[in-house]
Amino acid sequence: MRYAACLWNRSHLDAYADGELAGRRARRVAGHLQGCTGCRAHVDEVLALTARVGVGRVEVAEPDWRPFWPGIAARIHAGRAPAVRDPWWLPFWRPIWGHPRVATLATASLLLVAGAGMWTGYDPDGPGGQVIVQDVGTSRPDSSVMVYASRQEPTVIWLFDKDPD
Repeated sequence: MRYAACLWNRSHLDAYADGELAGRRARRVAGHLQGCTGCRAHVDEVLALTARVGVGRVEVAEPDWRPFWPGIAARIHAGRAPAVRDPWWLPFWRPIWGHPRVATLATASLLLVAGAGMWTGYDPDGPGGQVIVQDVGTSRPDSSVMVYASRQEPTVIWLFDKDPD
């Protein structure tokens, strides 16, 4: 059953092509590639793409960190740490922080209040409610009546046809 083996090894083919697999997993993928032409073609494509991309690779020199470290060492020996400001909400949260029950209750209360606030203003039919439009016949041939009804109150609008001149 070659397809099950392909599904099992498919996620490891790219890592195998990059040389990132080792040990038993690498041996299992190599054994699969000997008998499966589809997976072998995929690995060959990845290797060819890696070769094409590798040609344009530019080596970046390691930055010189020597000027950086003396300033760090001087601050450590002086005992000065850079000033870090606490966020504005931290003083409010600190009393709750060490008490898991209070923190859980505060979070649940906040979620309940936020959920109730959003739920009461939610109208599934839109801001004006559901509108039902009905066409009603009339005895006058040159006019028509359309009734727009909503949950709040019904509205009747007369629409008159133009008289040809």
